[in-house]
Amino acid sequence: MDSYAEYVVAFLDILGFKNIINTEDFENVRQIFLAIISEKDAKIALTKAIGSTDPKGASLAGYNQILREELKIHIMSDSVVVAAPCQFPQSLAVVIDVCMIIQQKLFNLEQPIFLRGAISKGNFYVDNNMIFGKALVNAYIAQENYAEYPRIILSDEVQSGMDNTIINEDDLLRDDDGYWYINALESYIDFPAWDGLEKNPKYKKLRNKIDQQLSGYADSSVRKKYLWLKRKLNDIEFKASCY
Repeated sequence: MDSYAEYVVAFLDILGFKNIINTEDFENVRQIFLAIISEKDAKIALTKAIGSTDPKGASLAGYNQILREELKIHIMSDSVVVAAPCQFPQSLAVVIDVCMIIQQKLFNLEQPIFLRGAISKGNFYVDNNMIFGKALVNAYIAQENYAEYPRIILSDEVQSGMDNTIINEDDLLRDDDGYWYINALESYIDFPAWDGLEKNPKYKKLRNKIDQQLSGYADSSVRKKYLWLKRKLNDIEFKASCY
């Protein structure tokens, strides 16, 4: 009989989507959704990322099982839901990695797209037609009321009791307000791989987008989001200068 199960659930919101719909043509909007990976693409991307010789044998086995059989990704207009069942100790690691990949693929568009989101855990139901449950509602409320900036947050409560052995310590950062968030900007820019940020095309793309948004007048809530992004890029610049 169908029933709730405990899941890790991420609710992601595509920022500025109403403006995109009103100003962009069909193909540009379509490219956004093509950039949001399918479950098959996620499995391929993450298999390449973690490799086949990871020393964490038992943890990796559970991680791969989630990718093969349990990972769920649903797209609803300007929202994306990523979910994995909590019966597997690596579910949080999988959801974080998939959210990271989705955001990075949206950064890669000609005009970078930013996500705001939150990760929760709790009762959830999913089939081919329906998704609902407390975990989904809580993730939606958290992204709407607490994420605030273009970041994907998670609380200490979400992390408690989860085996984080495959989560890279650099994949999560603690923000000034105490929330953990996925370190998508630094991971995307990958500054140690370049000879200075001035030669890093990914950094320059994001910097140009942010500077462009801050160069004119904008709604205060929109401006606040880009000022947060600017501060985070400044933090990356400082970190890069220490290498």
